[in-house]
Amino acid sequence: MLQKSKKFFLWTGGAFAALYLAWNGQFYSTTFPVTIVHTNDLHGNILPFRGKGGAATIAAFLKKQKKVDLLLDAGDFFQGTPESDLSGGKNTVIVMNELKYDAATIGNHEFDFGLAALEKLSGIATFPFLSANVNYNKKPLVFAKPYIIREVRQANIGILGLTTELTPRTSVPENMKGLEFLSSVETARNIIPEMKNLGADVIIALTHLGFEESTETWPGDRLLAQSVEGIDIIIGGHSHRRVEGFRSGKTLIVQTSGRGSSVGKMTVYLDRKTKKIRRIKNKIVEMDVKKIGEDDGIKKIVSEISEEISKSLSEVIAVSEVDLNRRRGGDSNLGNFLADIMRQYSKTDAAFHNAGGIRTDLKKGDISLRDIYTLNPFDNTIVTMKLTGEQVHKLIELSINNEYGLLQVSGMRITYDKGANILEITINEKPLNEKKLYSVATNSFLASGGDNFGIFKEGKNVTDTGKLFRDVIIEHLKKTKTITKQSARVDGRILIESRIKD
Repeated sequence: MLQKSKKFFLWTGGAFAALYLAWNGQFYSTTFPVTIVHTNDLHGNILPFRGKGGAATIAAFLKKQKKVDLLLDAGDFFQGTPESDLSGGKNTVIVMNELKYDAATIGNHEFDFGLAALEKLSGIATFPFLSANVNYNKKPLVFAKPYIIREVRQANIGILGLTTELTPRTSVPENMKGLEFLSSVETARNIIPEMKNLGADVIIALTHLGFEESTETWPGDRLLAQSVEGIDIIIGGHSHRRVEGFRSGKTLIVQTSGRGSSVGKMTVYLDRKTKKIRRIKNKIVEMDVKKIGEDDGIKKIVSEISEEISKSLSEVIAVSEVDLNRRRGGDSNLGNFLADIMRQYSKTDAAFHNAGGIRTDLKKGDISLRDIYTLNPFDNTIVTMKLTGEQVHKLIELSINNEYGLLQVSGMRITYDKGANILEITINEKPLNEKKLYSVATNSFLASGGDNFGIFKEGKNVTDTGKLFRDVIIEHLKKTKTITKQSARVDGRILIESRIKD
């Protein structure tokens, strides 16, 4: 009996295997693959960082693939490293040309150098800039395409570009003059039928919207997928979040964690007759330099760029006794340290710095000019003004509830409860007087209403010092030489208490 059972299981196992092979063979004989490699939020990282990423590693990965039909980027490709920033983004675009990108969506940080600079970069790029929902003076951007339709193998792939409509909140208001960021949802609804009428078999939304929330307060990829029919794939950016494959209805959403430390590899299997999607495989691949290697040609180009920049940035200007870490949900030793430098330079009662403007942590040890440029890549100046105690109180209320993170402060102590009720504010160790005028310092981004802190625009005696905050940090470090445990610490200036306000 046992022998018969063994024969039965062997027979059924073999039958199932034969059926699977037959089905699998039929699937591959009736479909064809389209391979897409995607990146997002490169932020100028053409060099490896901590053993990952870099353009040469991405190039080596691309060469190891049998076939890459499309190479796409979902925005914020420059702004964030000296190699990119000191060339106004040009170096990043040159490297992307060499990698042979097929398209890139305009992200919010693409506006950091101004619209004219972005238009100039579009002329250097050998790939199209995409954005369907940005207007200038009531007209679509002349240098960007709303979408492209590419013939890939036997199918037409439509690629729609969308930029976050929240860009004015996260960019310097001066750069936003004349620009209008339309609803990504409404724009997609209007354009997708047009793309299909032009023969697009597959619709890819290449977005810089963010994955975080599907609400009107943050209209991101999930809201887009839920609200718009006909999008097959969303390749997203902006929130730097690893999304290997999130299914929302009929739409697949993907995103990498950004900075080129990983890329997405997607294989879309299309029916040979109908050109409809039969299956999608997507995986996030870590760009480990040791495992993948580096392409010699791209490495040479990047090395030449780096050598030119490094001549002025390799100088060690200070030594830190501690790891310097940022934090959005409270005060941090790095945030406190920077806010203190701003207040000391300005000789004001208090100073405010946005948490999102601190772009990296710094390790204990040598601090170079490169580190400071990476830490603070934005050309923000220090601005001083007078605010009433009442306005300061409103700022703190906004800070506690702000989606971009708490303001980093100096000269102040703030206590609030878990219900976001303010319990106490002191300035210079004295209780806040709502009738009193206080001198405050901040950066030009916040002073112009960035991150929704419009109260700064109500300040009196506003003075833009014209001094880049980055240069003030550098001067401070060159003078002090050492970042001590005492000068960079969390000292309880922002506290959450469990007691509930009556």
